Amino acid sequence: MTVDPSPPESGPSAPRPQTISLDKGAASGGLSTDQTREGGSSPWADAQAAAASVGSAFQSGVASVQAQGDVAQKKLVAGLLGIFLGSLGVHKFYLGMNQPGIIMLVCTVAGYLLFTLLAIILIGFVFLLVPAAVGLVGLIEGILYLTKSDADFQREYVVGKKPWF
Repeated sequence: MTVDPSPPESGPSAPRPQTISLDKGAASGGLSTDQTREGGSSPWADAQAAAASVGSAFQSGVASVQAQGDVAQKKLVAGLLGIFLGSLGVHKFYLGMNQPGIIMLVCTVAGYLLFTLLAIILIGFVFLLVPAAVGLVGLIEGILYLTKSDADFQREYVVGKKPWF
């Protein structure tokens, strides 16, 4: 019985595969399962090596597809984090870039704190301007009252009820 372990290749220059005879007393010159080729390896070892190389190529291809899927997922998540939480640097932390993430986080928090303090100061300053302006009006009117004669003061402010200055 003759067994051909590999399918024949098509084409005129394709080498004819060796046949292996499983009969113990084969006189056809084929190799028995216990015999080896001239190179020193058995046909089964060659087949196993070929299968291992195909298997490793398949595994590297699968790893490549998985890596591409991981990259696509990382890109999507990092992009969405950048859009929605970008000022806090969350996308940088997600990508493992801690120093830029910390810089963005500190700048954002410091900016909000400074804005809050300045807003309080400016709004407080505006509210302090109102009493200061009213106080200035009172100072000016007080000076005007003191510089007027008694008759002018009586006529304008007591009898005439002049509201301002």
